[in-house]
Amino acid sequence: MVVVKGRDYDAIEERIAQFRSSAAAAEGEPWEKVNAAVGYALYNGEDTVDDVFRKADHLMYEQKKEMKAGRK
Repeated sequence: MVVVKGRDYDAIEERIAQFRSSAAAAEGEPWEKVNAAVGYALYNGEDTVDDVFRKADHLMYEQKKEMKAGRK
């Protein structure tokens, strides 16, 4: 879990792309390849903190399913 605010909050898509790029560049044996599913949700002032975590968790698992299916 990562919590961002300020400028990082405004550039969330860029931060995720940087993270994925770093993970993909990790060197090692083929069986040591790094994969990471990412899901995020933005706090809008109306949802509870639990709602935000639940949304992010759901999106992460959706991406994980897509990765397993070979689509990402």
